[in-house]
Amino acid sequence: MLKVKAFGLTCGIFCAVVGLWATLLTIWGKGMAPFEWLNQFYLGWLLPTYVGIILNMVITFIDGLIFGLLFALVYNKIAK
Repeated sequence: MLKVKAFGLTCGIFCAVVGLWATLLTIWGKGMAPFEWLNQFYLGWLLPTYVGIILNMVITFIDGLIFGLLFALVYNKIAK
């Protein structure tokens, strides 16, 4: 059995770190592929700027949190 809140928070934090990483790579000119790939899922909401880092991390955290919670709930239902 998964702890739903813990798994959701872990997924949210992981997704926020990935959003930060992809944005920083783009800002520093090291590669746009990860940012462009993520931006496809968020319909152009992500911004490749230093100010956009906070927005990107919030958006990706919320997305990871929601899907982590849903995954843990479904997993626990199936595992019973």
